[in-house]
Amino acid sequence: MDTQSPVEESRPVRSVASFWRIAAQAATVGIFLLLFGAFLDLARALLLPVTAAFVIGTMLDQVHDRVGDRRIGGALQQKGLC
Repeated sequence: MDTQSPVEESRPVRSVASFWRIAAQAATVGIFLLLFGAFLDLARALLLPVTAAFVIGTMLDQVHDRVGDRRIGGALQQKGLC
C-alpha cells in the first residue's frame, strides 16, 4: 500500500524567476481590469448618453434610408423625423 502524502508528490517550480515573472504579469492584468472597471463606473455619466445617441442614430439612419427609397421622405424630413 502506498502511503505517500500529496505534499511529497508535488513538484517544485522549475525556476523561481519564471514564477515571479508570471505572477507579475497576472498582477498587472488584474490591476488593469480593476482600473478599467473603475473608469467605466466613473465615466457612466458621459458614456451612457453617447452610447444611447449612437444606437438611436443608427436606428433612425435605417429608417431614413428606407423612407428615402420610397420617395415619401420630404414631409418627414421637413418635420425633422428622419
